[in-house]
Amino acid sequence: MITFLSGVHIRKGIVELISNSSEINCAVAFWGRGATDLFPSTGEKSIRIICDLMSGACNPAVIRELMNLGAEIKMVDGMHAKIYWTRAGVVGSFGLP
Repeated sequence: MITFLSGVHIRKGIVELISNSSEINCAVAFWGRGATDLFPSTGEKSIRIICDLMSGACNPAVIRELMNLGAEIKMVDGMHAKIYWTRAGVVGSFGLP
């Protein structure tokens, strides 16, 4: 089943997906203040993140916080994705011209 989310429902969908999963994968180009709030209690969770560290749009302090939570960070220069996926599902966003 596919459900389209908008506005505040997107963040709620991401939090719900992440909170119920032990393996979290994120391809999100830019991470800013408040991003670690998506991972309220990591515990035994595996977090893998792909982002664009070279763009200047990622907050280095937030990347350190994510690493302190145990996240594995990989870099792809020029990437501009926003997708979170687990075995339970996928939440992503896209823009229209």
